[in-house]
Amino acid sequence: QAILAQAIWLCGRAGGLPGRACTRSSDVQGQMSVVWEVIGGGDKGGIVVREGKDTASAQTPTRLATGALVEEVELDGERLCFRKICGDGPDSGWASLKLSSGKELLALATSVWRVVGGGDKGGILVRTGKELSSSQAPGRLTTGALIRELEHDTASDRLRFERLTGEGPTGGWVSTRLNGGKQLLVRLCTADEVLEALYDHHDSSQAKVEMLLPKIGGEAMKSAVPRLVDFLNDPAPRVKRKAIRMLARLGEATPLLQQACADDDFDVRCEAVRALSNAAFGSIVKAEQSTGADDIVAKLRSLLREDPAWRVRFLAARALRTLGLEEAALAADLRTAARDDEDGDVRWAAADALQARGEEVDPKLPSAPLDPPAPAPGALDGRRPRVLAVHGTPSNSAIMTMQAAKFKAALGADFDWTFVDSPMAWDFIPGSQDPLYMEPSDFQKKLAKDKPFLWWYNHGNAVYYRVDEGVANLRKLIQEAEPVDVIVSFSQGSNLISLLLNQLRREGVAAPWRVSVYFCGGQIDDDTYKFPNGWSSKHPTLRVYNGAGDSWFHGGELSLQDMYPDIQEFSHQDGHNFPSSQPRAGEIYKEVAREVRRHCGLKE
Repeated sequence: QAILAQAIWLCGRAGGLPGRACTRSSDVQGQMSVVWEVIGGGDKGGIVVREGKDTASAQTPTRLATGALVEEVELDGERLCFRKICGDGPDSGWASLKLSSGKELLALATSVWRVVGGGDKGGILVRTGKELSSSQAPGRLTTGALIRELEHDTASDRLRFERLTGEGPTGGWVSTRLNGGKQLLVRLCTADEVLEALYDHHDSSQAKVEMLLPKIGGEAMKSAVPRLVDFLNDPAPRVKRKAIRMLARLGEATPLLQQACADDDFDVRCEAVRALSNAAFGSIVKAEQSTGADDIVAKLRSLLREDPAWRVRFLAARALRTLGLEEAALAADLRTAARDDEDGDVRWAAADALQARGEEVDPKLPSAPLDPPAPAPGALDGRRPRVLAVHGTPSNSAIMTMQAAKFKAALGADFDWTFVDSPMAWDFIPGSQDPLYMEPSDFQKKLAKDKPFLWWYNHGNAVYYRVDEGVANLRKLIQEAEPVDVIVSFSQGSNLISLLLNQLRREGVAAPWRVSVYFCGGQIDDDTYKFPNGWSSKHPTLRVYNGAGDSWFHGGELSLQDMYPDIQEFSHQDGHNFPSSQPRAGEIYKEVAREVRRHCGLKE
């Protein structure tokens, strides 16, 4: 029992893999770093550091010295949580970016570079002189290392440096790029760093991009627009979608109109439509301040009329709810879509857009999103209720069996359980420390019983991919296991249940099971796939989740009451896991088991 309990605790991550110690992001290949330099406090020996975010929290015994470099862990307004890279003072703590008078205490360190090349060779070459013919320093400068620029010869792309983190020579000369143009170094907190984030698979990279863009400044980023446009030709939809988000933030409508809206992948086209309807372009269109305003509306109208993907037409109709001039042709397009489109959600979105624009709306047109009939489960008629267990990612049925053991025991022996496997293979990314992509340990592989690690759909950077395939796969597994009375899911598996319920809603079909039990997850992170505005699921749902903080949600998972108004939620503080700490874990399992049995018509 002790070994089993330990294994269940270890299986707490999104798919059942154990968490690892917090690693400084600058030491992890491919993960973005934001570095700050202390520029204040020169007359006082440095700046004040406190133990907590609150400026009334205890002050550390020493100050952070002027000139010290620190890495950002968290930024909340003007308060920075940091880890020290070099310089004198506390190793970590909270400091203010500026004084109440406005005087700056910390500034982005623009003289710091990150090594991004040489991943397959143990790092990049270092030479003792600027000339490529100079002698080679012993050892390579490791990929992921941070270095400070001492001298930069832009003509030869050669940089003299001192090493701050990582391993290799403490100083010398390196090339910033290869002759073929491949980047070996990127300067932190610049357009290059933001562009590099397009290939960063860590979920945190998207938030970093959103934070860095306004700090870098529009002019610096606009110089990188041609490179961003090149990313729209990348084979990876995730990269294209992140490039679209950056272009939208910079107000660059032309590449979105000409390339992204014509992409072969409907997920990319959806991202482009949402970008064109965001606040920046919305203000352009409403104020008629740009010659591109008419082009934006014309493209959205064209997509509403002609795009083969219902999601694209739906989003175009939602965008035209507030965009565009008062013109009869636009209203005519919306009326046609509201009356004739083959998809019910598109018909509703078009009718809703007409109403929002103050147009007269035929009362026969849909006034709300499609809603499935209320479930009417019959009696069990003497058969045993069946539970379908849906794993997270990276995971499989063997890991889910171990994770769910305590809840299975609490539910009692009256239930038959079926543990299913997704047919979609997952693979790790070498060197990653992201819990979604890091390589499983030998112990984790043993927990998986030598079965492959799986996921239900591609996930990362708030970008989903192969969602419809994942929904269809789960639906087939449910049909093969029928009758199913209860679905118990973990993390990404719970997200998939929400995605499936939305698909059933679109078809006007009631969920063929009585109650869902989510252990973590259930939210939909990708805006393309979220429940439509105005609809929430009435499906009986129980949710056990972490309300404190874990490797996925710094402040704890949010409630799902906006998606499921009648949901019953049970919070614990055991991270992104099945609960394990007593007495709370026992209380949760008992309460959830009681509710499940009630939904199945069984006594406690």
